[in-house]
Amino acid sequence: GSNGRKMAMRNHIRSMFKSCGCPALFMTLNPADIHSPLMQVLAGINPEIIGRMTAFERAKVVADNPDAAAKFFDLVITAFRDYILRANRPGGGLFGDCFAHFGTVE
Repeated sequence: GSNGRKMAMRNHIRSMFKSCGCPALFMTLNPADIHSPLMQVLAGINPEIIGRMTAFERAKVVADNPDAAAKFFDLVITAFRDYILRANRPGGGLFGDCFAHFGTVE
């Protein structure tokens, strides 16, 4: 992103530190699209042949289908937020109550 966008994100996360305190947990998520059968299905590959594909063939499917790769990324990150973190939901998630989170995509 632009320098202005980076500054805006830095200011946003700093304001979250001020209002919520320092984070108790920090992680970087990197969904492995090349190794995911779900990614291959989203790209239209027959599930019966996925197990027989080489790593190169799976990587080519990802490279040839950027729309499916973006959908896969969004699906995995949203599922993590909604079902693992359970942000702002009663009972909390896997790591306890999550009342604030910050995410960005490079």
